[in-house]
Amino acid sequence: MSTQSTQVDVDLEPTTSAESSTRAPSPQPQSDAHDGGFFDARNAAARAIYFKTIFRGLFLIIILIFTVFPIFWGALWKTPVRKLQGWVIDFDGGEVGQSVVQALTSPEVGGMGKINWSVIPASRFPKGVKDVGDALVEQHAWAAITINSGSSARLNASYISPNASYDGSEAITVHAVEARSENTYRILTAPSAQAVLNKICQSFALRAGAQIQATSNLPALLSTSPQTIVTPIWYTLNNLRPFNQPVYVPCFF
Repeated sequence: MSTQSTQVDVDLEPTTSAESSTRAPSPQPQSDAHDGGFFDARNAAARAIYFKTIFRGLFLIIILIFTVFPIFWGALWKTPVRKLQGWVIDFDGGEVGQSVVQALTSPEVGGMGKINWSVIPASRFPKGVKDVGDALVEQHAWAAITINSGSSARLNASYISPNASYDGSEAITVHAVEARSENTYRILTAPSAQAVLNKICQSFALRAGAQIQATSNLPALLSTSPQTIVTPIWYTLNNLRPFNQPVYVPCFF
């Protein structure tokens, strides 16, 4: 009797060794150091450093504003404290020079502006206008008004024989140094000199015009050289050391 063995086939799903070895575990969520807000507890150390830096800087700025800056602002409270020194030099010696000097030393005209004008003898400057400019550059005065040599002679010559090319601005020159203090030059020096000279030149023109009315060559003057009557004397502004660089001024509270 033959015995027949029964084989039972069990079908199993095949599993390879490669799949079992390469299967990775599921990723775990990682915490981000920057996912918290400003007041997050994890940022306490960084927040403390930030506040210390900010408050120290603010404290130093406050100390600077209330201790150092008032010295500067206080110096500008009253500008200028006294009148600036200015010179008047008569290189002409004639009627024009005498009229300008007398007007600048009179209280009603010389007291205008922020400059105290003092008469300086022309003999102090042997090289003329050049020496005046050198003295201003060396800061011996803030400004100088020179009545140029031959001003009266040129004016009288144009009255007698009308000159179409006569230029009254050659009579007077204002010398100043902008580079010494650009704000002083623009706010005090130049405006003060211009204010007094405008008044002096206009008054001189009125007096001279009244005298010329009676002369016989008035029609010739009006037709050939009217500027001799309208502006017999005028001035030129000579900026010895210009300064045109932009400058920032601290704010005022």
